[in-house]
Amino acid sequence: MSADFYWCEVVLSAQGRDILLRGSHTTSPRLAVRWLRHEAGRLADLMDPPPDAPWLLSRTPGGRLPLRQTVTDERDAPEELRAWADDVSGHADAMRLLADRNLFHFYTHDGQTGVSLSARPMPLTFVAAWRQFTGAYATA
Repeated sequence: MSADFYWCEVVLSAQGRDILLRGSHTTSPRLAVRWLRHEAGRLADLMDPPPDAPWLLSRTPGGRLPLRQTVTDERDAPEELRAWADDVSGHADAMRLLADRNLFHFYTHDGQTGVSLSARPMPLTFVAAWRQFTGAYATA
């Protein structure tokens, strides 16, 4: 028996707060993983944009970026998001988990900011027990 839909979400954790950035529902494990993969790449590019990003160049004076190389011992969350987005075997594992009605969760952080990608099956068996509300109106 499969789930009726899959809830997918991207959550940002910073300064002790969790913020839902995006959420979506899909109809299959494959579509759920596809949505998460797209969001992982999108978020990685927002956190660490490529130097030639058109939206970035158009917002800087003269179209030039003041970039400099930095060295850090911290993890690189955008690179881990990109690595997961390109990990085909990881996607197969995620689809298998979802098809077996389990939660899939990927988490990475870079010391200050955490990013969580997750998907879960949402069975709607309780809907059958709902009764449609029929209103009763008084006459005057």
